[in-house]
Parts: sequence; C-alpha cells; structure tokens
Amino acid sequence: MRDRFFYPLALAATVGMILLALVWPQGQGARSPAPFGHEPTTPAKTAGLRTTQ
Repeated sequence: MRDRFFYPLALAATVGMILLALVWPQGQGARSPAPFGHEPTTPAKTAGLRTTQ
C-alpha cells in the first residue's frame, strides 16, 4: 500500500477511535449504551448466589 493512502487512513482510524472513546466512556462511572456496555458483576453474582432474601 502506498504511503499516500496509508497515512491518511491511519490518521482517520486514530481520530475515529479517539472520538468513539469520548462518546462511550467505559470505566469512568458512566455505563455505556447497550451494544458496548455490560452489567456490572459482583462476587456473589459470579458465584451464583442469591443477593436478595
């Protein structure tokens, strides 16, 4: 691949990843939306224990 095409594509990919990280901040206290986020797990949930009585 020629440098003339590679470097602009690499720059666009880098900027795109940075913008995606700004929109979906995982691990900063805010949950990500459905396709990117996940339910927080607790040790009790991992062990399969009931948390309510």
